[in-house]
Amino acid sequence: MKKNILIFLSLVLVIVATTAIVLAAGSAGTQDDPLVTVSYLNDKFKADIIKSFDEKIAEKSAELSKKIDEKLGTASAGTTSPPAEVYFLVALVNGQTLKCEVGAEVLLREGYFMVSGAGVSDLTSGSELSPAEDALAPLNHLYLISTKDSGFSVTSDAATVLVRGTYTIA
Repeated sequence: MKKNILIFLSLVLVIVATTAIVLAAGSAGTQDDPLVTVSYLNDKFKADIIKSFDEKIAEKSAELSKKIDEKLGTASAGTTSPPAEVYFLVALVNGQTLKCEVGAEVLLREGYFMVSGAGVSDLTSGSELSPAEDALAPLNHLYLISTKDSGFSVTSDAATVLVRGTYTIA
């Protein structure tokens, strides 16, 4: 009798386990809860991710283009007003004069320069340069312009400066 009860309980246990497995397997992959397959990832998911990525890139690109246009739109012909934190590389030739607004900073990199106008302070040496001295301004010194339209005249064939602030080339 005990043997029959054990066989009966074992049979019931097998039937219950089989039913649970069949029910679990039958509910996977329905329309409400699909299985994730490689074809799903390649055909649907990948396309959605790429579309979303392209939309974000286009949005950010438009924002940056607008900001760049705003920054560049402030400059008028012959005058450059770069952002205060940026140095611009400017190439000059013999006879040209770099005239700066008050507060501009100039770093002479290559060539020979004479001071043009009063109010040019050499921050590297701590001195004031004057056009009356008729001497060449030293290279690789940082100059601060404290008088409007002061700057440097080029006396060499070619010259290069770094400028931060508003300037014109005459």
